[in-house]
Amino acid sequence: NRCKPQIAHPTYYSHMTGREFVDYQCPVVITVYDMIHEIFADYMDSNGQMTEMKRRAIFSAQAILCISESTKRDLLERYPALEDRVTVTLLATELNESSICEQALIPSRPYYLYVGARGGYKNFDRLLISFAQITIKFPDLMLCVVGSPFSKEEYKRIVELNLTQNIEHYGTASDGQLAKLYNSSIAFVYPSLYEGFGIPLLEAMSCSAVVIAANTSSFPEVVGEAGILFDPQSIDHLTDSLLFILDNPSERERLIQEGLDRAQCFSWDRT
Repeated sequence: NRCKPQIAHPTYYSHMTGREFVDYQCPVVITVYDMIHEIFADYMDSNGQMTEMKRRAIFSAQAILCISESTKRDLLERYPALEDRVTVTLLATELNESSICEQALIPSRPYYLYVGARGGYKNFDRLLISFAQITIKFPDLMLCVVGSPFSKEEYKRIVELNLTQNIEHYGTASDGQLAKLYNSSIAFVYPSLYEGFGIPLLEAMSCSAVVIAANTSSFPEVVGEAGILFDPQSIDHLTDSLLFILDNPSERERLIQEGLDRAQCFSWDRT
């Protein structure tokens, strides 16, 4: 009660205490990161509880920040009445080549890099199938995966696809190791079907990695012309993109430079 803020910007759509945002008795700002619970409701929010909590939070805010034009579009598709409250504030990253830790461990063979969660809409299984096709021709190649341990199902899939010798897993990576993993990769691959922004895309470009990303949601906004965008529903399209970077070293160098230039368009000051 002693604290009478002039403005409140909660970091999520609910308080751990269960308090309502209107209790602030001052203007409220909400950041909407994505509309993942609404778009992938079956997988993310089957009982609609999260969507309803989010809706209440959004409607109680006087200002709404969306982290991409894509998120704004998805929000206004569902709640068009909110248009005059919405501002797009793109994100940024502090990770770049100066973050690289030279001593950090990376795979000893040429590798594609995958970073982050892998469930459902992340589309990881299509990447595995696509990568398996490439290893038939290039058995030396690796897929380096940074994230949680493989589930039993994932491990079974890796064995089925004959990839046990071609995958290297890192549970967690420090900023220094992650920067080096991006920097030394053939390419960073981001097959997700949907993200509100996709900070790893920016991290990769800032660390001189080529980006191969799904042509969906916010990715074209972040990557622009500085990466390869593929149809996330098409295994063949992804396979062609992975091979293209392998077969065209001069184009790869050009895209690395384009990515570095593109990354300069994003900064926390601007945000």
